[in-house]
Amino acid sequence: MKIFTFDPYELREVYQRQGWIHVRDGVSKEFLDDLRSCSERHEAELVLHGTGIGGAKDQHLYEPPEGFDLVGELRHVASAMCGLHEEGFAVSERHLKLYSSDADPAPTAHKDRLASQISLGVSINVPEGSNLVFYPDVHRGVNPFLTAEFSQSLSPEEAPDTVLKDAPAIEIYDRPGDVMVFPGSSIWHLRHKSANTSLLYLKCNDFDSDPLGEDPSTEARRRSTIDLLARRDAGERVDMAPLLSRRLEWAGTLSGRDGVDRPAAKMWDRPVTFISDSQLSLLTDLEKGKVSPYEHRIAAGSATGAASDLLALARRGILDLVAAGSS
Repeated sequence: MKIFTFDPYELREVYQRQGWIHVRDGVSKEFLDDLRSCSERHEAELVLHGTGIGGAKDQHLYEPPEGFDLVGELRHVASAMCGLHEEGFAVSERHLKLYSSDADPAPTAHKDRLASQISLGVSINVPEGSNLVFYPDVHRGVNPFLTAEFSQSLSPEEAPDTVLKDAPAIEIYDRPGDVMVFPGSSIWHLRHKSANTSLLYLKCNDFDSDPLGEDPSTEARRRSTIDLLARRDAGERVDMAPLLSRRLEWAGTLSGRDGVDRPAAKMWDRPVTFISDSQLSLLTDLEKGKVSPYEHRIAAGSATGAASDLLALARRGILDLVAAGSS
């Protein structure tokens, strides 16, 4: 069964020219019916909590029913229409968002986290007067955080209420079944009069980042890593290649007040981890694309310093491993 009713190739020129798109009736009736059922069911269930999840709305992880290829269709739209590369594609959020009845009718604009390179919203229930407002033509710097700390990091003169005061805005009065697509991490946006509005937000990127662990393949890749490590520990000769963990926030150097620089890595929703200089060098090479994962592959039975560093990082969850020849 199909989710989206539009051909993303036909809309590519419009999206590339204006930097966003609004598609009336962009999802199938069957998919919209499932979203409505899920929204009604989730109103009485537990909501998502955790670092970077909040706001005047309940958020639920959306699980599509059998027959809907949510990840595959989103990948197709993001690549065909928005120009994302399929290699490195990751879903970073798939949330049902149910705004409360007392939600602020005029909230401050925000930018989505870095991993929301493309944000796709599907309208489920939209009360009269509720609309999406965004500012695609001004202040397009990317939110560099994988957390929700961007607005708090800004100086008063950089705050959205200041820089957007006289900026031209796009207002979209959406209705159930509509689809909105835009670069969520670089466009200031807000939901005006959001009370009792419900939407599905799908967010993705092509740099393999999934801090919340919501791409179905993220956990599978971690389980595969643990299995490869166990096989190696058992003496099996396995050729492996490293990939940055999708939940890695950053790797770099902390400069302490004692004047000492310490290499470190930060995983999503976990404390900073100190690592060695050589381990940081390996992470930097992978993150900046200086080498491919297979140039750093761990040959079967290898006990070199680089192999030891890569294995240590994999055991700590900072790297994942794939069998050589896998993708």
